[in-house]
Amino acid sequence: MTADRDSPEGTTTLRHPKAMSIFLREHPPPISMVIVGAMIVCLSLAGLRMPRILAASQNKSSFPMADNPTPAAVASPNACLQDANGNGRVDAVERLSLLNHIGGDVYLPLILDYWHQPWPTVTPTPTPTTPPPAGLIQPDNLHYLGAFRLPADPEGMGWEWANWSSALTYYPQGDPTGPSDGFPGSLFGTGHDWNQYVSEINIPVPVISPGKNVAHLHTATTLQPFADIRGGLFGTMEMPRVGLAHLPAHGSQTTGKLYFAWQDHAPGQPEDADPSHGWAELDLAHPQSKGLWRVGGQSKYVTGDYLFAIPQTWADAHTNGRSLATGRFRDGGQAAEGPALFAVAPWAAGNPPTAGTTLPATPLLLYQDVTQPHPHAVDDYQHSDEWTGGAWLTAGNKTAVIFVGTKGTGANWYGCADGTDTPPWPDDCDRGWWSSSFQAEILFYDPADLAAVAAQTIPAWQPQPYAVMNLDPVLYHITSTQQKYHVAAAAFDRAHGLLYILEPLADEDRPLVHVWKIQ
Repeated sequence: MTADRDSPEGTTTLRHPKAMSIFLREHPPPISMVIVGAMIVCLSLAGLRMPRILAASQNKSSFPMADNPTPAAVASPNACLQDANGNGRVDAVERLSLLNHIGGDVYLPLILDYWHQPWPTVTPTPTPTTPPPAGLIQPDNLHYLGAFRLPADPEGMGWEWANWSSALTYYPQGDPTGPSDGFPGSLFGTGHDWNQYVSEINIPVPVISPGKNVAHLHTATTLQPFADIRGGLFGTMEMPRVGLAHLPAHGSQTTGKLYFAWQDHAPGQPEDADPSHGWAELDLAHPQSKGLWRVGGQSKYVTGDYLFAIPQTWADAHTNGRSLATGRFRDGGQAAEGPALFAVAPWAAGNPPTAGTTLPATPLLLYQDVTQPHPHAVDDYQHSDEWTGGAWLTAGNKTAVIFVGTKGTGANWYGCADGTDTPPWPDDCDRGWWSSSFQAEILFYDPADLAAVAAQTIPAWQPQPYAVMNLDPVLYHITSTQQKYHVAAAAFDRAHGLLYILEPLADEDRPLVHVWKIQ
């Protein structure tokens, strides 16, 4: 039984007759509704073609009987409620056979489950539950530790207005003289959207403020001030997307690198594959940036944003050692209706690769795009979704690949926030993709599914999240149900199991950093 946001509000969708029968056994309907349901089904069988029947009930439970519904079959009224096997009642087998003849989407909370003579005493049979796989990190494994503030830097050059398009990565050797407080290392991140310069900060102890008062939180200290690490490699970009990831030395490298990616949001065509990736040294005053390189000839709308490390043992087993993950999600379903992910290894193409090199890339996740007649998309996809960060989590023998972002729910349209979806657009219209509400989420993926994609045993659009986590309850700056961009980038400290996620514009104009411990 799965929730279906396309079904009528408040409904539950059951996509198999057996699941429907189980649901009805556990939720017996009033006898009056049974009779009404029986009458509706009989009318359909008698020749009134009703491919979609909606009963006016309180819970409006939805029972689509097939993924590709067909019009209701015309049958003899004598078939209605027939005791075919002579056991004195219309039992589940006969009811399901009847429904299979009807076909179509049937919205009935009651379909004849208890219509029989005599009325027996039913002993409930416990429904077996499948425990979550032992090797996967579940939302319950993420223990919230609190948040901390970012430094107040000079206006226009600091963390203020570091919005949804931002980047964050963890550096294990950072802040070597810091206190032994359980939060070692440092974070590199991008600042103000105008320039997206990069700074390094220490990691203070996070605090849980019951009243969500930022004054109760500790503030990070700047270790390296903001600097431009792009080295003149990029031209002017509109609404640039950015990613950062620290990886230790690979191949013939002698130092670890700060990998970066920048790509414009628009204009251009989705199929454009402009060079977007490079690396820099960790000394921000002397970054010695190198690049730019393309990612496997892929569209700019599925690359050029989030970056994160893949565990090297997994990469050696499944992606020919390519242990840098890169990807992007573009709203509107352009290039993919869901987050995308590829594995690359720039160090394998040179030290550094020649500018303009197309890096070999292993696809790990790639949904179909909006131009397809019936695109394969991430579950519950909406054009207004924003997936802005990612990480490869590990904790002991458990693992998960996650994407962090803001999920659209309810109605979905292109236009203005007030629901205006046709031109002319008002002057104050923040035009774009909208939904009636939004919430911050983490999508959890099984690395085994991504391994199957890498091995080409399943298509790249087949993996789906096995779990979803709502982050809104811990966030500080949710001002309305239609607020976009609840969260931004993410970073992961693998050695200590610490996940860091940015909440933009939560501390006046600056982000807050939220922290979870993987248990």
